Parts: sequence; C-alpha cells; structure tokens
Amino acid sequence: MIQHVLRPTLLSLAAITFIVVSIAAVPVSSADDTAEVTMTGQVVCTACWGEQEDRIAHPYGTDGDMKCAARCSKRDITQSIAVWSNGKAELVILERGAFEMKDKDFLAYVAREVEIRGTVRTDGGKRFLKVNALRVVAERPAPKS
Repeated sequence: MIQHVLRPTLLSLAAITFIVVSIAAVPVSSADDTAEVTMTGQVVCTACWGEQEDRIAHPYGTDGDMKCAARCSKRDITQSIAVWSNGKAELVILERGAFEMKDKDFLAYVAREVEIRGTVRTDGGKRFLKVNALRVVAERPAPKS
C-alpha cells in the first residue's frame, strides 16, 4: 500500500531532479551589454577565413576570399572581425547594433581594416560584437608578422 502511494511521489521527485540538473547543464550566455569596447581588425567571412591555415603567410582578401565571402553572404553566413594579438587572430562574430547599415550584413566591409565600437557577449564559446559604430581605417590591413 505504501509503495503505491510513494511511487508517484518518487517519480515526481525524480522528474523534477532531472529537469533541474538538465537546466543547470545548459551553457549560459554571458552578456556584458553594458561595457562598450573598441576593436580594430579586418572584416572577414567567418567561414572563408579558415580556408587558409596560416593567415600571416596567406593574408585574407584575395579574389578567392572575396568570391567566397559573397557566396557565404547569400547563404546568410556571418562576417567577423579578425583581431590580431601576439601573432594570432581571434574572430569575433559581427552582429547588428546601433550602426546604420544599408545592406543585410557586413559584406561591403569584407577585407577592409575597420575600427568598431560596440558591446561584446559570449555564447556557446563564441564571442559576438554588436556593432554600434564602424569606421574604415584602411582598404587593406597592414601585413602581420
């Protein structure tokens, strides 16, 4: 008799425990949308960047890179800013912010060196930059060493 009464209660507790543990295991995005940062780097196609293993020896911006970026833009693949530090580039994915855009994405800025002001958030191990202001610094970035 007691088993019949306790069984639904134990099942309910097990279900609640499972839900709580599942929620706790979901990665939480850390949004720091309050602090504005300024990043300077090259706008690149997030997917095409990886076609060359060594971007110092093979700088981004070739005709092939530009064609790849145009194809990816049609497929709604995002652009990023490649920010160099200590001989390595980090890609930060660009998102719409307060910066007024004429196009659906940042394709018009691909291969250009830009200075972007915005807010950074991290989600799923990736960094995103909400673009609030964008200024072209150079048509092609200076070579990295």
